[in-house]
Amino acid sequence: MAFVGHSIAHKLHPIHLLKLGRHFRLSENVKLIVGRNQSENRVIGELVEPGDILLEVVGYGSPLCLLRGIGAEAFLKVSAQICKRYSDARNVAKAKIRYWKVDELPTRYFTITKNIPEPELKEKMII
Repeated sequence: MAFVGHSIAHKLHPIHLLKLGRHFRLSENVKLIVGRNQSENRVIGELVEPGDILLEVVGYGSPLCLLRGIGAEAFLKVSAQICKRYSDARNVAKAKIRYWKVDELPTRYFTITKNIPEPELKEKMII
């Protein structure tokens, strides 16, 4: 019986994710979900699936950002810009971004120097 419950819970992941964070459509197949607080960050971290990419700003209060979809790797830079925009590093010149693919090692880092422009942010936000 527990297996059936687990199977149902697994199928409900997308529904649970709809209740969490800010959602951005980066392409027809790629979505970014940005946690709004520690509680949402924790739940987002629990709902990851193989192939998902997680991002966060290092050294500042940061949302946990979940990048999901076919070809998501191509959207790392814009996802990092959105992550920086919603972090405590919003107004700093440079921010170090940590990202990792859920089912792979190692964790990787890169530096982002600007936030996503507001018009582009609003265009990608799902309301």
